[in-house]
Amino acid sequence: MALCSIAIAAGVVGVVALIRGLVFRRRFGGGGGCGRGRGFGRFGARHGGGIGRSFWLRALYAKLDTTPGQEREIRAALEELRERAVDAKSDLPEARANIARALAGEEFDGSAFEAVSARVDATAEKMKDALAAALKRIHGALDAKQRERLAAIVGKGGFGRWGGGGGPYRDGAML
Repeated sequence: MALCSIAIAAGVVGVVALIRGLVFRRRFGGGGGCGRGRGFGRFGARHGGGIGRSFWLRALYAKLDTTPGQEREIRAALEELRERAVDAKSDLPEARANIARALAGEEFDGSAFEAVSARVDATAEKMKDALAAALKRIHGALDAKQRERLAAIVGKGGFGRWGGGGGPYRDGAML
C-alpha cells in the first residue's frame, strides 16, 4: 500500500513537473551571451527577449489553433492546478522532518514513517484529483482535432525540435 501510494505520488510529481516545464517556466537559467544576465542567448529578459510564463502557452495555443475563449479556459485550469501544487508543496518540510525523525533514532521509527506515508497518500490523492479536474476541463474546452493534437504533443513529450527530449543526443538517456 505504501509503495503504491509513493508510486502515485511520484507520478503526480512527474506530471506536475512536466506541466511546470511546459507552461510555467519563467525563463531559461544560466547567463546569457556576452555576460548580459539571464535569458535566452544574448537577448536576455532585460533586453525584451526573455521567455516568460506565457511563452509556453502561446506556443501551445499556436499548435492547437485555439480561440480566445479556449485559451482562457486552459489558462484557468492550469492556474488552478498550479495553486494546488503550491499547496501540496507546503507539506514537504513537515514530511522531511518526520522522515528525519524516523531515521534519527537507534531503531527505525515506524510511527513517524506511517505519519509521512499517510500525509503523502492524502497529498497524492489531492494532486491526482486536481490533475484529473484540470485535464477534464482542458478536454472539454477543445474540439476533437485539437484534442488529437494535444494528445500527440503530450505523447511525444513536447513540441520542440527534438520532441521534448532536450537534443539530438539525449534520446538514449531518456527512460
